[in-house]
Amino acid sequence: MRGSGRSFRQDRRTLETQREAKESAIKGLDLRSSLERYGIFFNMQGAALCPFHKEKTASFRINGRFWHCFGCGESGELIKFVRKKYGLNYDAALDAICKDFGLNS
Repeated sequence: MRGSGRSFRQDRRTLETQREAKESAIKGLDLRSSLERYGIFFNMQGAALCPFHKEKTASFRINGRFWHCFGCGESGELIKFVRKKYGLNYDAALDAICKDFGLNS
């Protein structure tokens, strides 16, 4: 049984390393173009309709690596956007983004 504990720790470290590599690759993506790929359309002023609530006036904006909706108050980075939009857990969102953008393939 001692060997199985060591294997578990090694597996966990491997998974953490893979997760960190995916997170690092995702941080290199341009947020606006990534969100556009997920169906968010920005107007000339850089605002979009929020996908998380109904609104008539665009209140969804990007500031650096983060998005924020001034209508509903939601905010986050690309991973949180994918989690919220598609109802995924953290690791599933990482995998989805990597697949969608051909990262770590």
